[in-house]
Amino acid sequence: MEPQPGKVILDAGPVHLERHGSHEGVSLRPQMKVGYEGRHALFKVGVDDVRDGLSAGVVGQARRIYHAQGNSLNHVAGLGD
Repeated sequence: MEPQPGKVILDAGPVHLERHGSHEGVSLRPQMKVGYEGRHALFKVGVDDVRDGLSAGVVGQARRIYHAQGNSLNHVAGLGD
């Protein structure tokens, strides 16, 4: 799943802040987590929104997005035709 450009999500306890382009929103959720999600990084720790079921965890992720063109996987990878 490729993150949307300019989208940033920040969680601090029950406060959820989401910014996408010029749109910004803040909401209170029944959760207890700290996290950040941007285009190239994701970090979350804590208990997720209990309305979606009880789940807890720790997630860390670094992302790098690549784009390529070609007629076949071999062509894109530089392995010939």
